[in-house]
Amino acid sequence: MSIFIKKRTAFAFCMFCLGLGALFLGFSGLPGEFQPAKSTTGQTDETKLPSFAGGGADSEVDSVSAGKFMARDSGDAESFFVEYRLERERARGQQLEMLREVISSSGSGSGSETGQQAQEQLLAISQSMARESEVENLVRARGYKDAAAYMDRKGVTVIVRTDDLSTEDASRIRELVARCTGASGEQIMIIPKN
Repeated sequence: MSIFIKKRTAFAFCMFCLGLGALFLGFSGLPGEFQPAKSTTGQTDETKLPSFAGGGADSEVDSVSAGKFMARDSGDAESFFVEYRLERERARGQQLEMLREVISSSGSGSGSETGQQAQEQLLAISQSMARESEVENLVRARGYKDAAAYMDRKGVTVIVRTDDLSTEDASRIRELVARCTGASGEQIMIIPKN
């Protein structure tokens, strides 16, 4: 029994340290992080993608934010996809950390309603992450240079690295994503990025 408590204490300490690290990175930023895009009025735009405003599995990405994120000059397309994934994983990591804290603060997590909801959201986020990765791999397997996917309760957004995306190609990708995620065709947005 004492070994179990020590493992739990060590795990809690590690999670606390990771949380502090994430908090520190959130305030100071990573080297080479995106700079706010200048709008036509000369003001900066602080919006980043993905935005997890709700903090749960039902969080939404503001499509306006997605457009602004894509409009930024991030160098070449390869760095765009790498930076997009890093930002998505950083935001998801913060989300998962908060859910784990809720679960641990509600005792065993299985007895309270709050703990159970947090566990369900944790599971939903984990499933979304796995599906996003699967979609990205399947799109690359279809011969595209790269892809980045994001799932939320409203649907799936897939950014495909390609010079030209015909309506027929977009339809094929949409069908592939629908089979992988269970989303309907209307819930899937395909965005070409060169």
